[in-house]
Amino acid sequence: MSRKKRRPKKQPVETSSPVGPIAIAGRPSTFHSKPWWVSDWWNLEPTGRSGDITCDIGTVGDLAVAAASIRGDTHRLDGDRCEDAFFLSTGVTTSGDSFLVAVIGDGLGSAKYSSFGSRRATELFGNHLTATICKTDTPSPKTVKAAVETAFETTKAKAPKWKGGDLSAPPLSPSKVSSAEIETTLTFAVVPAEPTPNEKRLVLIGSVGDSPAYRLSEKKWERLTDS
Repeated sequence: MSRKKRRPKKQPVETSSPVGPIAIAGRPSTFHSKPWWVSDWWNLEPTGRSGDITCDIGTVGDLAVAAASIRGDTHRLDGDRCEDAFFLSTGVTTSGDSFLVAVIGDGLGSAKYSSFGSRRATELFGNHLTATICKTDTPSPKTVKAAVETAFETTKAKAPKWKGGDLSAPPLSPSKVSSAEIETTLTFAVVPAEPTPNEKRLVLIGSVGDSPAYRLSEKKWERLTDS
């Protein structure tokens, strides 16, 4: 009789990687206790562009960048648009250094058209900030501070001006909408695309309003700005 060969048992492999997903925003609520398609809790915005999930990913230099916004549960239930927005852009300084500009706008719940305001403000601010830094030798604290000041002034001047039919714009002319109705917070970061020879990089951040910047490190959130 021939003896059957036994298969060697697989030995467990030790790894330092975490098992399963890491919760970075909190535990699921009862809102997610049912599939969205049968719960009657995930309602579309009647005029379109609910903004339930918006995501951009890509690379610049040695940076891997991922940005996303998710419509909140209250807005889903009420059939309202997501009031948050983000904007990513890249640029190159006069010395050939690449950099990333990331801007986040947290629309105010008290502002009637904050979903439009946050998208418009982040894009205006981000584009102007990027274009201004591109005209400098390096994104240093001094040059970025000056660029931020002019970017804010440009955003404040242009945000309340739009044309009828502009994407997601209020259905009224700008003259009939107060600036308070499109208000949003702004949080931004300017990040060099490549590290210095000692593997470090100077990241410049700032915020206006009650939307502070955080850093996720060692599975913990670290607050970086006061506002």
